[in-house]
Amino acid sequence: MERVNYREAIISALRMSGDPLTTSEIWNVIVKNMLLDLNSIKGKTPQATMASLLYRELKKSSFNGHETIFASNGEKPTKYYLKER
Repeated sequence: MERVNYREAIISALRMSGDPLTTSEIWNVIVKNMLLDLNSIKGKTPQATMASLLYRELKKSSFNGHETIFASNGEKPTKYYLKER
């Protein structure tokens, strides 16, 4: 299986869904579709790591010097989607 990082897995999950998703829903799509090699994850809380990545990237509004492609609904529960939709 090709290694995919959290960010790429989140993007794939959101594209597959087509709808805004909570972090739990994103994680369920990732697991169901095997978008990450779960055996290679070293941390005990991969879903929290993924949520942190989304939060940090939205807070900075950028990723590697480029505008982030993620957006959120700004409500509780927070749902994330891709700006390209």
